[in-house]
Amino acid sequence: MIYRCDDFPKGFNIENLKEYHQEFVKRDEVLTLSILCSLLKNRQDLIDYINNHSHFSIQLHGWKHENYGLLIEEKIREDIEDSLEALKKHFNVRPTKWYLPWNGWVEGKKFAMVPRVREIAKDYGLDVDVVCLGVKSYLKGFKYVKLDQWSQTEGTETPVVYFHLWNDEKLLIKEMLDYKEKNEKHI
Repeated sequence: MIYRCDDFPKGFNIENLKEYHQEFVKRDEVLTLSILCSLLKNRQDLIDYINNHSHFSIQLHGWKHENYGLLIEEKIREDIEDSLEALKKHFNVRPTKWYLPWNGWVEGKKFAMVPRVREIAKDYGLDVDVVCLGVKSYLKGFKYVKLDQWSQTEGTETPVVYFHLWNDEKLLIKEMLDYKEKNEKHI
């Protein structure tokens, strides 16, 4: 199971990062941060904390919260390049996943634009992943989700549950992690 926090660092301060991170450390789980790289400016406190602690996976969400399926190729490439440079500078990592804003949804077209974005991302060694389940859906009906079918679609082979910490989903982190422990046999 991948636990993905989208829009990082939106809504974060150093105290809530420590608090949420400790829930993952206690359970020996990894917190995947899907990063909006333009928001890293002036967030050295968060950057230092992440660089000095384990149980983090740094992945790309975008330069800004753009609908990349609607952008021209030149702009997509510019944003990828700027993002990769920022992640290398701040975390000394090269992400392998690109978790698109809105999970690649383009109004009225579902995921029609994702294959084009996926092809561009491959040039940078990034796998575009849009197969996921929101934390509220995960907690309401996980037993009805057939996880073995997730790996049959393009994207990750590991189920992804995503959440945001700038809204009320932050209240569900402990419950989300407890849910996995109680239902380990289903995962």
